[in-house]
Amino acid sequence: MNNAIGKKWVGILLLTYLLYSTTSVFAKLSALQSTGSVQFVLFLGCEFAILGLYAIIWQQILKRVELATAYMFRGVTIVYVLVFSAAFFNESVTLRNVLGSAIILAGITLYSKP
Repeated sequence: MNNAIGKKWVGILLLTYLLYSTTSVFAKLSALQSTGSVQFVLFLGCEFAILGLYAIIWQQILKRVELATAYMFRGVTIVYVLVFSAAFFNESVTLRNVLGSAIILAGITLYSKP
């Protein structure tokens, strides 16, 4: 792999970005509630807690993986959010969404090749 990133760190990056992508779900759930309601505060609190955990994990990743390489994998969050939007909110997935996601994944794959 490029920049000597091992499969272990690819997996950790993908899981970290999966965690990060869940903040979008909690943000939308929060937005669907009445401002100031218990549900609003709960969902917003979950979003901030996940962002805090993500920040800690991200700092540990940056100790071991080059920033450019680690950040390049962030594109996978687009795919995760697309799946979450369809699964949790019954939002439509268009051909443009799928093609865009495929281009992003192709770019990540090409970058990751030796």
